[in-house]
Amino acid sequence: MKVRKEALILAIIIIGLSLYLIFNKQDRNLYEVPKLEPIQIAEISKLLIASAEDTIEMTRKAGKWVINEAAYPGDDNKIKRVSALVADLKLATLISESKAYSRYELDQAHKINVQVWQTDKLVREFDVGKTASSQRHTFVKLANDHRVYHANENLRSQLEGDTDVFRDKSVMSYETTLIKRVHIQSDDEAEIFSKVGEKAAKEEESAQNNQVSQNPTKDLWKNSMDNLVDEKKISRLIKDMSALKCQAYIYDKVKSDFSNPIVTLTLEGAEKYVLSLYEKTEEDSDYPAISSQSDYSFLLSGWRGDQVVKFIADMKPVDKQPEASKSGAETSKNK
Repeated sequence: MKVRKEALILAIIIIGLSLYLIFNKQDRNLYEVPKLEPIQIAEISKLLIASAEDTIEMTRKAGKWVINEAAYPGDDNKIKRVSALVADLKLATLISESKAYSRYELDQAHKINVQVWQTDKLVREFDVGKTASSQRHTFVKLANDHRVYHANENLRSQLEGDTDVFRDKSVMSYETTLIKRVHIQSDDEAEIFSKVGEKAAKEEESAQNNQVSQNPTKDLWKNSMDNLVDEKKISRLIKDMSALKCQAYIYDKVKSDFSNPIVTLTLEGAEKYVLSLYEKTEEDSDYPAISSQSDYSFLLSGWRGDQVVKFIADMKPVDKQPEASKSGAETSKNK
């Protein structure tokens, strides 16, 4: 009887251990982090990023990204980076099952909802919360999954912002070497600067210096009075305007709403490139502006606008009189 009783107890222990191992394994399976299949970036047709601040719909059309119904040109590089992040989303660790979403900024007021589409099919949806203290992970929640996970990468910094963040900020672009003429007009003065070709430049400089030039010179610039001006300053302006980006776009005014610019810059090359700046408001340090190469009004950063506004004053004629001649003239004067 004693042996039989011990055998029964042993059998119960074995069965209990077996059940524990079975259920413990199932419980561990519940905590396994989902492995998301990567999405082909080239097959993404639409990205929808929604937050309390804004809803941004980015759609691929004819190989280019456009934003919202207005079809604003998107910043291709920025949108490609976002596409790569959401297409290869990797979850690292299960963080919480408690549904305490506000702790991770996954509540309605703070979360960023991301949808990834292929043609007309939604292939991925998840919410993005705050960045973890390591700055290398982000709290996320998958659609139809109440749990909170750590996702690799700092997703928040790449996804937060309004429509303006994802728009293409380029407002003027041209080849600098093709610019032959610069016209600048302000309220009380105007000036035209023309490029002098290399051969003509050498001849003109030699004539002004009353000597034969032995060294080749690069193209020079002269003003409307035929005086040579500082080539470095005008070349700097041409270069700085050649890949001009705005600070932000203006949404409550179109180009036709603007009149009486405080300064207009026209550069002539393969075509005419025109930039007009308008009076700043008291609240803003940036200049409202329009460009012949942009369909939208925008804000140009204050320091860049100042460069254009002060350009005429900076472009004084260059004194080309040789040092030897100056010394001779001063000697004659002293006599």
